[in-house]
Amino acid sequence: MLLLILGIYLTAWATGTQLRPPFTGGWLEALLSVSVQMPLWMILVVAAVVIGVGLYLRQSAKKKTLTVANPVSADRSLNETKAHPVANSAGVQEDVDEQVPVIPVVQRPRPPSVLEAQTPSEVVIPSSDNFSIRIQRVADGLQLTVENHRLTSIHQIRLIISTACSFDARHGAFRESIINAVTLNFPNHIRPSGVGTPIRFLWKESGSRYLLVGGNNMRSQLAWPELDKSEVERWRLSLRILAFNWPPNASGQSTPLEELRTDIVVLWDRARNELSIGGWPRSRF
Repeated sequence: MLLLILGIYLTAWATGTQLRPPFTGGWLEALLSVSVQMPLWMILVVAAVVIGVGLYLRQSAKKKTLTVANPVSADRSLNETKAHPVANSAGVQEDVDEQVPVIPVVQRPRPPSVLEAQTPSEVVIPSSDNFSIRIQRVADGLQLTVENHRLTSIHQIRLIISTACSFDARHGAFRESIINAVTLNFPNHIRPSGVGTPIRFLWKESGSRYLLVGGNNMRSQLAWPELDKSEVERWRLSLRILAFNWPPNASGQSTPLEELRTDIVVLWDRARNELSIGGWPRSRF
């Protein structure tokens, strides 16, 4: 009834009807006279509008009060209710305060280091003329074998250690070579798809202060610089492989094959008396 009277009051104000101060007998009498003059549909429309506005203002005030009291809990409760409604036995939805699941942190296994990833006991270096060299780790050093992948035999094979340079950690570079070229000859020829005799070209003798390169008849010491106090010696050796094609007959001439060149880096831990090359496993003398 009060909402209807308020609607009538707004209608009278809109139509320009003069009303006396509220809460008096004359004011009520004027409202009743105006209501008699208004059509019923207009009264109903005004009442519906007034009720709708009142409900909207009431709901807004309720939400504002809840937000001011606990803004974080209110927003979280509202979002969780919309996202995960739970019905009880009576069919009424209840708010469930779900805990945020904790995702366990799983540490991925670290990739192996360079030394762990590159652990072959040998390496094969091919040439552009269908032969290759195989460098293998042996008990007391390194040995080299020539392999023939050609359709004809090869011979007059030579291994030349052209340079041996020590590494300077202060400058981050290798020094000049301390040896002249050392040559090793392979004694036999190698047939097609055959393997030559292995030759040891680097080793460490018991009681010697230095590594040795070359052969039994021709060897050179890898003397480490006196002023360099590094515990691990690092050497770079430059290798050259020369070979000739076997002539088809006694009157034929041997033709040289394409020369193979490669560098290897050798590490020697003096305190442990251990040798390694590149990422290969260490070899103990």
